[in-house]
Amino acid sequence: MLISLKRSGSALVAFALVTGLAGAAMAQTPVENKARVQALLTPGQVVYTSGSPFTFTIDVGNPNFGSSEAFTWFIYVQQMSTGQKRYYPDFSTTVTDIFGNTGNFPAHEAFPLQNFSMLGPNGWNGNSVTPGLAGIGTGLSSPGRYNLVLELRDANASTVRYSTRAQFSIVSSVQTLSGNVSGNMTLTPDQAYLLSGAVFVNNGVTLTINPGTYIFGESATNGTLVVSQGGVLEASGTWGQPIIFTSDQPVGERARADWGGLIINGFAPINVPGGTAIGEGSTGTYGGTDAADSSGTLRFVRVEYAGTEFSTDNELNGIAFQGVGNGTTVDHIQVHFNQDDGVEFFGGTVNVKYVLITNARDDSIDWTDGWVGKGQFLVAQQNGEEGDQGIEADNNGDNNNLLPRSNPALYNFTLIGDPDTTEGPESDDGMLVREGTAGTFRNFIVTGFKETGLNIDQDATTAQAQSGALSFDNAIFFNNSPNFSPDVTPFITNKTIEVIDPMLVDPFNLWAPDFRPALGSPALDARRVVAPPDDGFFDTSVDFLGGVNPLNDWTRGWTTSHPR
Repeated sequence: MLISLKRSGSALVAFALVTGLAGAAMAQTPVENKARVQALLTPGQVVYTSGSPFTFTIDVGNPNFGSSEAFTWFIYVQQMSTGQKRYYPDFSTTVTDIFGNTGNFPAHEAFPLQNFSMLGPNGWNGNSVTPGLAGIGTGLSSPGRYNLVLELRDANASTVRYSTRAQFSIVSSVQTLSGNVSGNMTLTPDQAYLLSGAVFVNNGVTLTINPGTYIFGESATNGTLVVSQGGVLEASGTWGQPIIFTSDQPVGERARADWGGLIINGFAPINVPGGTAIGEGSTGTYGGTDAADSSGTLRFVRVEYAGTEFSTDNELNGIAFQGVGNGTTVDHIQVHFNQDDGVEFFGGTVNVKYVLITNARDDSIDWTDGWVGKGQFLVAQQNGEEGDQGIEADNNGDNNNLLPRSNPALYNFTLIGDPDTTEGPESDDGMLVREGTAGTFRNFIVTGFKETGLNIDQDATTAQAQSGALSFDNAIFFNNSPNFSPDVTPFITNKTIEVIDPMLVDPFNLWAPDFRPALGSPALDARRVVAPPDDGFFDTSVDFLGGVNPLNDWTRGWTTSHPR
């Protein structure tokens, strides 16, 4: 039987879409910058009981691909723990194809791509069919995480030209979490979990989340996970089995602000008078004097469709790092379709690596109140007609010179706005640097923002730039309107900062983005790159600009790009 947890009229249904070229987790060769096929692969639900049938739909888009080559399609389910594959459809399985024909179809059929479920020039919002191919499978009995994979191979079925995958789980039950976690607890992937209201990990308590676990935020109660000061969250997923915080709403109906998000409160310094503050939505005290404080681990963690509004202009961020210390490990995190900022740092010293923010409604990356951490390999992609700044950087809004002053060091990041910078009000500044923040920014790319690529605002911020405490170098700006505000010019003169096409493969693609520099990109010229400090945190071997290694794309395989 299909698990459908109904609470306050909402059904617990969701799925995880993972897109990319075959072998995305392996080293890759730089590719040409050209249009590629796109696909959405959708299981009916993500949570099933043993032996349940499942349904899925496939949509293939990008009619401009224009290929007349015959492709062979393969669809299979793979149990991730054993690697065992089962192909669909088989000769005992009835399916309905994209033309409405029902019957027993061979598992591998060559066809011209342009005849297969094209969605039209506007992709998901096109005026054509979205169901695609619907398949039905039975006999999946072992609990755990599964991959549902579509491969488009050449006519001889020997070479994979494109692949896309979605993940679902078979679980024994769905458990509801509410109130306080007052004793050590472990969440495991053989069950799913529903956050009912604000769930607090208390001081002295460790909440461990094992790889492959799904946690749903209940929409009706603004489900939210809060790690209190002294609490520890050990959420260590893997590339193949990320930990996913997501909406409890049905697939196709999920949206920003369906639930709260993830909030972590630590004891690291902030510059708010008194040294402590209360988090948004009354989510607890944060701040202190312990720069090395540890709140645990976030690794291969996704937060989707969060950011509920507690009151007017009081929306939660996807992940809020509030006074979090540098003893906390954060690498490989994604925030997708959040109502407010993707990630925001409220002071603290936490360091982050491999951060992907997609389709945030407000700023993608934001900091304030004295964040002095480090970051490397960051990517922010906005939805063009939504979203504000790629980075909004503040010290303290009430007193721009309060200490400790915000002073992060960011190396290797990519900020993506909108390919059309002439229409629509959103995707404002690539980097809005203001309110007295300092900072070091190197090896980065900013493109597609409708106001400026880089804007320095307020006298206290200008003073930091004049002193050298705020600096920018080794960067490419392209197709921003304009690339720099007038106040920026004195601080980028005689720097390795260029206005030139970075030649990214497919950065504005909202279905299957590719942020890698393409063959011939100036971002691959090592003479434009500076080595980060050799301090044990940064990867000093980088020889490219931007957030993604062209030979090993960390943004694929565990992330999502699905619109709903």
